Amino acid sequence: MIDQTRRHAALRALLKNSTSAGRDANDSKASWYKIIYNEADPEDVAEIFIYDEIGYFGCSAQDFAAALTQIKAKTINVRLNSPGGSVFDGMAIYRALERHSAQVIMHVDGWAASIASVIMCAGDVINIAENAYVMIHQPWSFAMGTAEDMRAEADVLDGLQESIEGIYVDRTAGDVKEIHKWVMAETWFKGKEAVDAGFADNVIPNKKKPAPAAKFDTEFFASIYNLPSELEKALHAVAKAAAKKPRGSGDDLVDKNNEQSVAEKPFNFTEATPRESEAFLREHGATRKQATDIVVNNFKAINPRDEDAIAKEEQSARDEQTKRLADEKSRDETIKAIERLINVAAIRQAAVPK
Repeated sequence: MIDQTRRHAALRALLKNSTSAGRDANDSKASWYKIIYNEADPEDVAEIFIYDEIGYFGCSAQDFAAALTQIKAKTINVRLNSPGGSVFDGMAIYRALERHSAQVIMHVDGWAASIASVIMCAGDVINIAENAYVMIHQPWSFAMGTAEDMRAEADVLDGLQESIEGIYVDRTAGDVKEIHKWVMAETWFKGKEAVDAGFADNVIPNKKKPAPAAKFDTEFFASIYNLPSELEKALHAVAKAAAKKPRGSGDDLVDKNNEQSVAEKPFNFTEATPRESEAFLREHGATRKQATDIVVNNFKAINPRDEDAIAKEEQSARDEQTKRLADEKSRDETIKAIERLINVAAIRQAAVPK
């Protein structure tokens, strides 16, 4: 038999330092539930842990409901990891949570089995871990006595099963016959299966290992494009320097070398302008600074004819602008000269005796 006292002591130790301003509703005794909230701040979020069997040797549903009424928070997180337990205690807990004014968010951390799955249905929102389970089955009991006693107990179980299935149907909006079939078969729903069946709303994914910092694949570029030797050397130098930097330094080259997308965009460095080359390098993984440095430091050696062409184009544009300004100035001076002649003629006309 599992040492219940030791299990509850471990849980108390786990939650002990969760909040200095909060109050533990169960400091005085071990139980199958734990409520932690900040009574000084009604806006604070309350946490309820049901990490054990429900009822039986723990506190009663009456104790749970009494503690629940003390919570004034607007949000209550209920965390479930329970194999179930007393059907009647579970039903009472379900109703207590259902009628509380707070938004109740259920979190299935491990499993919500048997009557714990009914308590779970009291949530306004139900989240389930990717590898957690919901299990539903027929209620069971034991009885001693006459045949009439046994038949009476069976009638009680039938009534309980009907009530439980009704809660499942209401929460999942599922088909009555399908829910009944699942209950009769003892059905387990893992993570996404619980969402698909309507027993949960969201799957909480497992924590993933952070992806390693990718590298700018110079070899790949060399295999796809006929790179000028100066550019290939520059890319190798940048990639080597980036490999020595710690991850997250901000200057890492990002690997975006998808062969299909690159193949769809053929590129020739020897015919491209500096701006086009810089845009291409950035599109395929280089940062703005890296692309700029590569082009500024290597482009003249790689493609001097393009530089000359660009210089000629810029000079031609400057010459054209100078000519346009000169023409505008000449036109303005001509207009002003005509205006002066008109004024002089008018003055002379006025001076002639009549």
